[in-house]
Amino acid sequence: MNLKSRFAFLAAAFGWSVPAAPDRLASRPLASRPAVFNMRLWFGVAAFLIIGTMGFVFALMLTSFLSTQMLRREAVVTRDFLESVVWAESSAHLVFSGEGIEKNPQLESFVRHIQTTPDIVRANVYRMDGHIVWSTNKAMINQRFAVNHELDEAFRGVLGTEIGTVSSDMKAEHANLEMGAREAFVEAYMPIRDRTGAVRGVVELYKIPNALNATIAQGQMMIWASMSCGMLVLFLSLFWIVRRGAALIQRQQAELGNMAALAALGQMASAIAHSLRNPLSGIRTSAELLRLESGSASEAATDIIGEVDRLDTYVRELLDYVRSDGQTAQTVDPLDVVREALARLRPALTRAATAVTVTDERPRPLMARVDPQLLAQACGNVITNAIEAMGPGGTLSITAAQGERHMTITIADTGPGIPLDIRRRVSEPFFTTKTRGLGLGLALSRQIMERFGGALDIGCADTGGAVVRLTLPVTQGDPS
Repeated sequence: MNLKSRFAFLAAAFGWSVPAAPDRLASRPLASRPAVFNMRLWFGVAAFLIIGTMGFVFALMLTSFLSTQMLRREAVVTRDFLESVVWAESSAHLVFSGEGIEKNPQLESFVRHIQTTPDIVRANVYRMDGHIVWSTNKAMINQRFAVNHELDEAFRGVLGTEIGTVSSDMKAEHANLEMGAREAFVEAYMPIRDRTGAVRGVVELYKIPNALNATIAQGQMMIWASMSCGMLVLFLSLFWIVRRGAALIQRQQAELGNMAALAALGQMASAIAHSLRNPLSGIRTSAELLRLESGSASEAATDIIGEVDRLDTYVRELLDYVRSDGQTAQTVDPLDVVREALARLRPALTRAATAVTVTDERPRPLMARVDPQLLAQACGNVITNAIEAMGPGGTLSITAAQGERHMTITIADTGPGIPLDIRRRVSEPFFTTKTRGLGLGLALSRQIMERFGGALDIGCADTGGAVVRLTLPVTQGDPS
């Protein structure tokens, strides 16, 4: 039975007629009902796609930048080495004079240094007219390729590097390259300048730099791994924030719904109290007079008085539950309030033959700022439920313990305990497993505890029986 149904049932019990309001949402066609927006689902999908796409693009850019820069740096070092050889042994114009290696000792010396460069697959030396004056492939000497954009750029002083495979292009200068068709190579066009800065020739090198390739591969793997970890951490962090925000919004929506329900309940409770308390008072007075004047009807009069008192208790519980003001906070020892509640309930404890033990495990008294009457009411509701659950001959154990900035009062009984499937609902308004009562006792106790910054937790002991823990923040006697 939901809250609205309990309102209608309660009003009907007191003779009020409450028209049933149609469920406007349920009466709508399915297509016209508002769609539920799942924030966590849509954020998870959108964030995963956006972060994944951006991370993938950035990783590609970084790996491309790493490969390009490392290859360019390798080519620059090799070019500087070859230029230093030319400057140390002869003039650059003599090396690239156009004569072959048989008639040009400067070119022969320069070629010997080129051949000592590691990882070389092929080397070509071009003079300024585009002809090859020397090559590791003798068949290419004195050849000139009509279309070679990289070579043209090198003649203008631009250092060019490229990664490729023989099967990936159809360049004429790649003919008869001494390597596998799918084996990757690094091609570099290095302009060789003289001391004045003028380009005198170009050296083209084909290399398979295994060590450099391994370094590049390791760097790329580190980039992808770090980018993947970063994307995962970013996604999980943002998803956790949104998940917390969505949960907070849901709690706030639930609280708004509870506030609306409490407002309606307050209006109903005020109307019931105003309309019924005066008639109930008259009925009780008449029943008391009947019991005094007619001995034969005294038993019936006593029953009437008892039922009137029960109805008055229900009204008072409703008013207490919806009351949000009127509390007077004082600095008191909560355990003293519990003892006062026990004193008020002494007749009920005696009738049920309930044994009570109170244990104070605190090293010194702790003070909390609460309304003593409301706290006593909360403790009284818990103790009353324990008495009713245990039946005759039970034992009630009350223990006060100290925390860092709070104290806990534990109320344990020897009853049958609370089943797990209803344990979370026993403190909801109007939920009860009893044949009598409105089910507001524990709900009111929880609300009172939360008013003072505390909490009410319900559990079960290992040996059976219910355990209710009342937690309150302390203001004096704080151990910290």
